[in-house]
Amino acid sequence: MMHLISDNKIIEMEFPFNTDSITTGAASIILGPRRCGKSTFSFEILKNKKFGYINFDDERLSLSSNELNDVIEAMYSIEGNIDIILFDEIQEVSGWEKFISRLINEKKVIITGSNSKISGRELSIYMTGRHINYELLPFSFNEFLIYYGFDVENSNIYTTEKKAYLINMFSKYMKVGGFPLALKIDSNYLIDLYNDIINHDIIEKYGIKLKLREFARYIIANYSSEISYNKLSNILKISGKSTVNNWVLYFNQAYIFFIIERFSFKLKEPIMAPKKVYVIDNGLININMPDKNTGKLMENTVAIDLLKCKNYGHNNFKINYWKDYKGHEVDFVIHSGTRVIKLIQVTFSSSITNIKKRELDSLIKASDELNCDDLYIITWDYEFIKNVNNKNIKFVPLWKWLIIKNKIII
Repeated sequence: MMHLISDNKIIEMEFPFNTDSITTGAASIILGPRRCGKSTFSFEILKNKKFGYINFDDERLSLSSNELNDVIEAMYSIEGNIDIILFDEIQEVSGWEKFISRLINEKKVIITGSNSKISGRELSIYMTGRHINYELLPFSFNEFLIYYGFDVENSNIYTTEKKAYLINMFSKYMKVGGFPLALKIDSNYLIDLYNDIINHDIIEKYGIKLKLREFARYIIANYSSEISYNKLSNILKISGKSTVNNWVLYFNQAYIFFIIERFSFKLKEPIMAPKKVYVIDNGLININMPDKNTGKLMENTVAIDLLKCKNYGHNNFKINYWKDYKGHEVDFVIHSGTRVIKLIQVTFSSSITNIKKRELDSLIKASDELNCDDLYIITWDYEFIKNVNNKNIKFVPLWKWLIIKNKIII
């Protein structure tokens, strides 16, 4: 797929949206964070098709669901007969689900928006089985490189010059992240974006004011770490674990951070155990945290990459972390059902001597317990295959890991 960034720059996307999937009977819903490029992407894939477009995020449009049919009739009078209708942020109109449920019987429909506004009771009532959801996320490192004119597939990345360039660009990616306008303008743009998401997608929708920003700062300060809902409730003096659980859900739906659970073959343990929290884009960490931990930023980068692999590849796998009662921990467990596919550690190391023995021991212990021999330690800039306890551990630099395609195969 292609993604238009400006009038003269088009970025090839990894986003697996097939225009053949746009059909009557089911709305195609493109979800994602504010300003990650959903509308621009939609325009690009429809540029050679007969389509109509309505932007409900325009403050000049103040409509009720009863007036939506009038809008469609006005569009027909201007555009004539059209094949596809693109509704941008239609969730701003209360009761839109019922209208769309009728319209998709006659027209092909694409809807863009965020999970925080589109998910809900009405969607499940009126459109159950009548919508296909896609999630568009900020640029991956591959897309980031393409934006800056570097073609990974047609370049020799092993020359000294190219490798130095890639490491330098990766350092920049770790700082700025992948929101298109943060690259086009500068990272200060993310401050306004972050505030807009909190104000419009959480505070206005749910009517929460007290402690919400403090809650967000605390969560972001603990990125790539375990969090306990009970502990959060006590520290921030928020009334009840259920409130914390709801707030985490709101931020997840607004695409600020996401949670992964602890892996266990026992059904109750992931529910009861602490969760690990990751921010959807490193740029949002850097505008909130004056002092950054490179190791944690690397782990957050891997978490985002795995999430994109899952969403974009439509792979039937899950992402968890592993920890035993002695505190041995593995950052990521990739599994399909009870079959563990990969175990991944992340460390800020450039040589084997800098890698802590505990990280190796934890990986081996998890390998034995979970019956998985596909073992990785993702480093800053160390590459090797080392045999430990008759198990081959692959050490891969993070910048290289990020540009590997099809790295998760079920």
